[in-house]
Amino acid sequence: MRESLWILGDQLLEQHPGLLAGRRVVLIESLARLRQRRYHIRKLGLIIAAMRHYAAELRTRGFDVDLCQGDDFRSALRAYVATHNITRLICMAAAEYATRAFQQELSDVLDIEVVVLPNTQLLLGRFPPARSPKLMEPFYREMRKRTGLLMTSDGQPEGGSWNYDAENRKRYDGRPVPALPSFPPDAVTRGALADVQAACP
Repeated sequence: MRESLWILGDQLLEQHPGLLAGRRVVLIESLARLRQRRYHIRKLGLIIAAMRHYAAELRTRGFDVDLCQGDDFRSALRAYVATHNITRLICMAAAEYATRAFQQELSDVLDIEVVVLPNTQLLLGRFPPARSPKLMEPFYREMRKRTGLLMTSDGQPEGGSWNYDAENRKRYDGRPVPALPSFPPDAVTRGALADVQAACP
């Protein structure tokens, strides 16, 4: 069995649940996804640059990584599966509904076994609520209790209060704001920006 892990551009995790030693990895730069909406060109460039940096990092960790460009996920995955004789594809459930629905039909599209792992990026996926939330405040409290996040060892909210919304509504007091950090683009990022500019003028 030749298997591969498909990692989406918003799932570039150091501890991705599908990353296993010896498992091949594929990332896809989809033109259709880039052109789906009128995104800011720098946002698109940042996503592509992040994918390319991630691929390079995984290679230094010993993974075989294929970074593919394609018109869309469907055609790019079909070509990838055929080229590498992949018989089993693993992916993590997408956060976005449309992509998650596409993942569910992917086995039929590719005519191979497709395993969709639970999404580990959102606490809601790991700690589903007992009932559908109607108000956010009780939902936040329930999630904090269930996860133990921002809670003391005796089950009380960290800091003594469940929220600090009143403080967040105070007017700006005029204190100087720290300078924003700056990250000059490296060669990979400059290349990604140029590629996105050409693909999405």
